[in-house]
Amino acid sequence: MIAAIATSIIFLLIQVFLRHKQKPVANYDTLLAVNEWKYKSLEIFSLIPLFFFIGSINYIVYLLGNDVQQLVTKGNSSDFSIFPSENFWLMIGLFFGFGLVITPMEAIYTLILREEYSAYLEYTNRKHGYDGLKLLRPACRMLVLTGFILSCLGLNWYVQLKNDTITFNDFFQLQPNTYKAGDVVTINHFSQISNKEGELEDRPHYKVVFSDGREWNTDKNMIGGSYETYTAMVEHLSIQSGKEVKYQDSEAN
Repeated sequence: MIAAIATSIIFLLIQVFLRHKQKPVANYDTLLAVNEWKYKSLEIFSLIPLFFFIGSINYIVYLLGNDVQQLVTKGNSSDFSIFPSENFWLMIGLFFGFGLVITPMEAIYTLILREEYSAYLEYTNRKHGYDGLKLLRPACRMLVLTGFILSCLGLNWYVQLKNDTITFNDFFQLQPNTYKAGDVVTINHFSQISNKEGELEDRPHYKVVFSDGREWNTDKNMIGGSYETYTAMVEHLSIQSGKEVKYQDSEAN
């Protein structure tokens, strides 16, 4: 209900602030009389190339994100490394996909319609009552800018463990934090976690506390990494620090 009301308000504001002012287009009435069926068809079937280009850009960014991250951290040798999950780069790909899709869409419609493209734009603007490109262009620029910023932050987001040193470079962190095994205060393993309703959920995870108060909770870690990888890292850290892993049943959320 709230979403429907919010959507209605947004479209109302678009109609008010981006109301389309009719532009003179050569032979518009003649072109519309002859080609209205074509314009309607192109508008309906625009979803096919739209989602094709969004999906293609998304997949390219996903592949590049993983490859570029490996290049960025290539010189950082380590025993264990954790980087953002594949889902993170898929999310970044969506920002670029929706942000860049306007360019190939305009190119393909210009190629199809040629000199009729301006008439087609005028047709869609008059039909919907607002200038869609005035809304889309700044929105797409913002999506691309957001995707670029998130990519830069994500490329430098990792957890690495080498010998007796563990390094955290958090998502919003410009410089990494490095700890020695001697900085470890406690290592705990929890089989379950108590949710907000007080119910226990099977979510095995580790919590490592360092001397400055930092907690490395693998359950609340947004970065990628499997339970098996965390187990191997914690066992290595336990050996290096001499701190025994204490196994407990549950942890309050």
